[in-house]
Amino acid sequence: MPRSAPRMTRLTVLSLILIALTLLPTAPAALADSLQPSGLIAYLDRGNNLWVSQDTGANARQITTSGGFDKISWSADGTRIATVGPYNGSAGVYITSPDPAFGLRGLTTGDDPLWAPDSTKVALIDNGSIKVFDREGTYIREAALGAGVISWSGNDRLIGYTQVVSNPYGTTCPIQQLGTFDAISGQTKAIAQTIGKFAWAGDGHLLVYVSASDGTIKSYDTNSGTTRQLSARHANPCAGPFQTSIDGNRLFFLDYGTGGNDLVVLDVNNAKEQVIQDVPIGYPASAMPESYFSVDTNGQYAYVVKSFPTTVTRIDLSNGARATLLTNDSRMFLGFSADHQRMALVSVPYGKPSVISIRDIASGTEATISNVGWLAWQASTVTTSAALNWDRTWAREDQPVASGAASRTWVWGPSAFATATERYDNAPGGQRAVRYYDKSRMEINVPYGDQNSQWYV
Repeated sequence: MPRSAPRMTRLTVLSLILIALTLLPTAPAALADSLQPSGLIAYLDRGNNLWVSQDTGANARQITTSGGFDKISWSADGTRIATVGPYNGSAGVYITSPDPAFGLRGLTTGDDPLWAPDSTKVALIDNGSIKVFDREGTYIREAALGAGVISWSGNDRLIGYTQVVSNPYGTTCPIQQLGTFDAISGQTKAIAQTIGKFAWAGDGHLLVYVSASDGTIKSYDTNSGTTRQLSARHANPCAGPFQTSIDGNRLFFLDYGTGGNDLVVLDVNNAKEQVIQDVPIGYPASAMPESYFSVDTNGQYAYVVKSFPTTVTRIDLSNGARATLLTNDSRMFLGFSADHQRMALVSVPYGKPSVISIRDIASGTEATISNVGWLAWQASTVTTSAALNWDRTWAREDQPVASGAASRTWVWGPSAFATATERYDNAPGGQRAVRYYDKSRMEINVPYGDQNSQWYV
């Protein structure tokens, strides 16, 4: 997903939270509870310093001490965190790790760091230039493109970007130039004029966007150079969700032509649409926080949030059935854990430090962490890059069976039925991506390994 206009909403919310805090820095405090840790979080304390802990607040470790830090971006393997803080009199990007031995490494001036899906590289924007570094902090290359938003393709090579080219009415939805930057070769290409967010789809070579010329949803094939109209519905990628599923086959957006509450699920391969009417989603601002809409890694459920008060709903994408996970809560919703089993909520009592609650969805049990303004859960290991590598492995070994070209038994099975992030102590970040088939399972233990190796999957 690209970093885009909703970032301003996130910054506004974060600013309101931090302003409400008292000014003297105090170490975050976890309150004992029956909730057991399920993963790591990175968070900013009331002094704008970065910490890492279990998601219950246990085993907290402070990473920065100078204050002034903002933004948290986890790599999918769980071993790297990018953040933004003071750098040579300006703002700059740093990378660090839950492992204290890695330390804190300053990269360059800039903002909006974003990890490649395979965790091998991190890209950032420095005064419009896209700069790319490897996972150890070594500079790779850059391109001066006037970029304001970036997004990695699932192929871990192309970076999509947008550059504002016209905003005659001073709106939050200007006309932008959409293009690509090849992080390996350094080649750049201008593609189309668009508005709002864009998304990568297919096997990492399709860019999906809303055309600035006619408002329709289109796709651009970076391999063939062909453009295709997918839908004439009125998406509003400046204000609402515009994202694809992990496998890259479905695009999700709200139809503002019918009021902005109907969720459209668009198959990018055949342009067929599924419409789920009147979903409970909304936020009292011009742009919705990105965390207010998400889809699980299996593509089975969509999660929507409406504030205020806060209501959280899970929607079964196969039949539209709904389950209310939280209703009429006075706290602000921050986000889900990568597996959507937990959510984070923040309250800011008047004249007192903020309190973040980590809520287990199944049991309703909560743990609280005080003096914290913002957090980000450890990312899911199930990424578009993982999905592409699983698909290639299946195609190599089982596609001949499916097509009838080979008369033998399946190696994996006719189709996958589940994906998950699972604990695995020997994986770099203590977890790995797994896809399940009828006969066996595929695992990716080291996402930043050699994808050309037969042992990568």
